[in-house]
Order: sequence, then C-alpha cells, then structure tokens
Amino acid sequence: NCKYLFDSLILKKNIMKFRFILYIILSCLFLSASADNLTTAKQLYSEGKYSEALPLFMEQYKKNPKNGSINHWIGVCLYYEERYSESEKYFKYAETRKVNDATYFLALANYKQFKYSDANDYVDEYTELMAKSKKTIPNAFQANMQTITQASIMLDHVENIAIIDSLIVPKDKFFKYFKISPESFSLNDVEVLPAMEEECIAPVFMPESQSRMLWSAKDTTGYYNIYQTTKLFDGSWDAPRVLDENLVEEDGDMICPYIKSDGTSLYFASNSDSSIGGYDIFTSSKNLDDGSFYKPQNLGMPYNSPYDDYMFCIDEYTNVGWWATDRNLIPDSLTIYIFVPSDIRSNYSVENPNLEALSHVNSIKDTWPEGADYSSLIDEVRNISMERVVVKKDFEFFVNNNTVYTSLDDFKNKECRAMAQKWQSQVKKLNSVELKLADLRQQYAKKASTSLGDTILKLEAEQISLSEDIQQISNNIRKILNKK
Repeated sequence: NCKYLFDSLILKKNIMKFRFILYIILSCLFLSASADNLTTAKQLYSEGKYSEALPLFMEQYKKNPKNGSINHWIGVCLYYEERYSESEKYFKYAETRKVNDATYFLALANYKQFKYSDANDYVDEYTELMAKSKKTIPNAFQANMQTITQASIMLDHVENIAIIDSLIVPKDKFFKYFKISPESFSLNDVEVLPAMEEECIAPVFMPESQSRMLWSAKDTTGYYNIYQTTKLFDGSWDAPRVLDENLVEEDGDMICPYIKSDGTSLYFASNSDSSIGGYDIFTSSKNLDDGSFYKPQNLGMPYNSPYDDYMFCIDEYTNVGWWATDRNLIPDSLTIYIFVPSDIRSNYSVENPNLEALSHVNSIKDTWPEGADYSSLIDEVRNISMERVVVKKDFEFFVNNNTVYTSLDDFKNKECRAMAQKWQSQVKKLNSVELKLADLRQQYAKKASTSLGDTILKLEAEQISLSEDIQQISNNIRKILNKK
C-alpha cells in the first residue's frame, strides 16, 4: 500500500509538472502568435491598408485596452474608413496616454464632422503639445492644420441663402440632373467638343446661343485646366485654348466651369491649396481692360466643405442656383442643392447658435426665412423641359434660306464636294489668320513696334484675299446646288 501511495504521488507530481510545462509552451505560442498579429497589423497600417489592419488591432485591444498606441492605431484606421465619430473614443484615450498625434487626428475627425470650432481648438492644443515636447510638427500635418484654421475663419462668413430642394443622384454624369432652362445654358457631354488630343472631362458649358464652349482638359503640366472655344462665322469652332493662364491654380485641377450671361462672372471647382477640402467652388471676374481674369476667390460656405463641392451655376431664367457635393458620404452618389441666389451677398450673424449646422446644410428648412413658401418655385423647376439637343457640326454652309449643310457628307455632287473641301480649307486658314491678328493687335496696343506693324499689315492683306476666295467658292457651290 505504501508503495502504491508513493507511486500515485509521483504520478500526480509528474502530471502537474507536465501541465505546467504545457501551459508555458501554450503561453509562449499564444504570445508569439499575438506578437505576429501585432506585427502584421502594423505592417498593414504602414501600407495604408487600414480596413485589413483594423480587426487585427481590435484583437490586441481586447487583450490590452489601456495601451495608448493600440488605441491610436485603431482610431486612425477608423478615421480612414470614414468612421469619424467612432474614432474619437480611441483618440481621446490615446491622448490621455500622451500620444500627441492623437490630438492632431481629433482635429481631423471633428473637422470631417463639420465641427470647425472644436477642430480648431484641437489644432491649437496639438501645436502647444508639440512645442512643449520640443518636437517639430510633420510637414504632412501642417497643410491640414492650415486648412482647418482657414475653415474656422470662413465660418464667420456663411452666406445666408434659401436652399429650396435637394436631390440624391448617381455620381456618374451628375450634371444631367441639373434642370436648367434651355433659355439659359446647357451642360453637355464631351462628345460636343471639337477634336483635341488632351484628356477632357464633362460637363461642357454652352450658353443659350451655343456660340461658346467651356470645359476642363489636361494641360502641359498634367493638371486639368479650363479651355474654351468659340464658334466661327462658318459654324465651325476655333482652336481650343486655355481660357486664361492667370486663373491657373498651382498644384491643383480646375473643373466644372460656368460663366454667367454677363460674360464676366466665372465659377469653377478646384482642389488646389486654397481649397478647404477636396474640390471647392471658386469665382473670378473678368478685367474688362485687358480681358484677363482676376485672382480666383473661394466662394466660402455653405457652398464649400471638407469634401468635394463643384458645378456651381445659376439659371438666370428661373433665378435658381445649383451646386453638387459629396459631403453627405453616400456611396457613388452626390447631393445636388437647389437655392435662391442673391445679387448682394448677405452672411449669417457670427452669433447665430446654429451657424455650424447652416454652414454644411444640416437642414434645408432651417435656411428658409420665417413664413417662406417655395412650393411653386420647386414645382416650376421640376417641370422644366430640358429638350435641347446640341448637334456636333463640322461647319455651317448656307445653301439657301431653308438648307444648311454641316459636313462634307452633305455634298452629294462630286464637283461641289471638291469645292467644299477647298472652301473648308480656306476657312480654316482665315480663322487661323484672324486669331493671329487678334493676338498681335493686343501686343501692338501694349507696345507698338515697326516689325509688329508690318506683320499685322501682311496678315490683313492675307485676310482680305482669303475672304474674297471663300466668297467666290461659296457662290460657285450655291449656283450648282440651287439649280437642281
């Protein structure tokens, strides 16, 4: 019996020892796997793969919720997943654990939620923290901090406008949902443009006369710039050219141009450094002395936000304005706001307790004056008929009062077709000469010189000769065609 008890004790001792060794081995394996998961999460994080890193960080958080770095990493992942409100909890805890960058991200998260004042306070706090710790603010952070400060200043100048309606539309071809009166202007696809090598994007703006086009295309710098072309006397279009080099915003694209019927008030969207986030709407006026445009100005709030805002335009026939934005974060969609514009800008009082909500259009009805009723205007806009077809034409050749040819294919008579080809060639030469003349005359007006004057005289002589030749060819074609 004694031997049996002794053997039992030895067995129990060995089992306990085995269990302890097994526990140590499993713990090491667990810690190793956990460390591997954290390493993988940090690697994904550094590669910007935040959606993949997030669940791995959350596993670490369950084991160690008081780790400041893990809280910060989770917050950053949530931020880049556009889960701004959720991210704040983790940034705030990380901030208590002396993770300075958490304060910077708190500024960004508040900014993205239109809490401009709070965001600006966090910017100030972050600046002080970095100064106390004698650390340099990363260059990558400085631009965003300046943007937040700029938006905070802009909050003092929120325009008081009545937004009467809104539409949620697909992002692709969103401008097709702008119900603009045909008597005002049209927004078109790029198919209406004359052939050009540069990459173009819609919409293409055309006034009611259809005599001019404005659109966006890549220039030699690789950024999108505003181009224009005007209709020539034969119905063809002159060579596309940049609207005005003075408008060019450094390090940014310019898209969605619109110009009012006065020909001097230009609006467009740009994602340059002057923007408060993504694309902002800008405006510029033409200098009537030399035809150039003044330095663009940010249109401010409520038109602009930390997100993309573009295609601002005003239907002067109905006196209704439009702009598009993705500030509501609806996947693959944009919100179009319809508003009543004013000739003179009037801003909300900076004391208005609802100012931040008004700045990002939290409620359309909040923008209405007391007792206002826009139901009839809304119905008028909804009932606008947009039946206006813009036909792409190579040229316009008036055969008679009832017949206009717009391409060489219209000339069925071989003799007339051959003459029409020559006519088209001479017209292009004349257009080129007239464009050169216009440019040289501007140069001559600024600084007269003998060489410039001689060149102008030669071109004027060529202009007369080409005009006479074109007229003669036109007459010959009409004689043949009108005999039939």
